[in-house]
Amino acid sequence: MVHIGVAYVFLLCVVVQPFLIGLWLFGAVATSDLHTGLGYLLLIPGCPLLLLAALFGRLPRREMLLTLAVIVDTFVQVSLPSFRSDLPAIAALHPVNFLVLVVTLWTLARWDRLLIQRDTGGASSAPAV
Repeated sequence: MVHIGVAYVFLLCVVVQPFLIGLWLFGAVATSDLHTGLGYLLLIPGCPLLLLAALFGRLPRREMLLTLAVIVDTFVQVSLPSFRSDLPAIAALHPVNFLVLVVTLWTLARWDRLLIQRDTGGASSAPAV
C-alpha cells in the first residue's frame, strides 16, 4: 500500500520537472537549481524509498522488476546531462528519457493499483486507472 503512494509522489515529482526547467529557460528564476535539486532528491532519498517500499510490501516479481527499472532509469536520467561536453548527442536524450520515465512510473502505479484491487476483492474507493 505504501509503494503506490511513493510511486505516485515520484511520478508527480518527475512530471513537475519540465515546469521547473522551464522557469529557468524563460527567465523566471536565475538558475536551474530547482530542476537539478529535485532530480537529485528523486535519486538519493527517492529511489531508496521506492525500493524499500517495494521490498517491505513484498511486491510480486513483475512490480519488483519494474521498480528496479525505474531506479535504474532515474540514475540514467540524472546522469545524462553530465555528457553535455563530451557526448552532446547522448546528453540530448535527457528529455526523451523523461518520457520513458513517466510511462514506466505510470505503469508501475497502475500495476500497484490493480494489485490492491485484486487483493481487496475489487473493493477500492478510488477509481481504476
